[in-house]
Amino acid sequence: MFEILCGRDANDEIYLTESEDGLVHVATRKFCNGTIEDIIDPTLKEETGKKRNSPIRGANEDSLYTFSKVANRCVAETQDRRPTMKVVLKELEKALVFQESRVCLCVCISMGCILS
Repeated sequence: MFEILCGRDANDEIYLTESEDGLVHVATRKFCNGTIEDIIDPTLKEETGKKRNSPIRGANEDSLYTFSKVANRCVAETQDRRPTMKVVLKELEKALVFQESRVCLCVCISMGCILS
């Protein structure tokens, strides 16, 4: 999941220069430090709307945070601290709801809909 979030292979040299354990160690440390955005794929960061003017582009921050949180839990050192696939699916569905809600709201705003 971290490979998807970062757009790079787990053993990419960019991560191996920071840690011999590669992406998992780097991503876990950055997630715990609150700096996971530093390694998110630049394309995703652009699509969050921070660098683009269109309100309906890409992933929103709640969706990215939910995705990265479950990714971090999946790489816990011991099996008993990792989520079940049922929990992973539930969290990914929650991330999707955040994403779809944002897109629907942005489309409604850009089309001039009135929300009650």
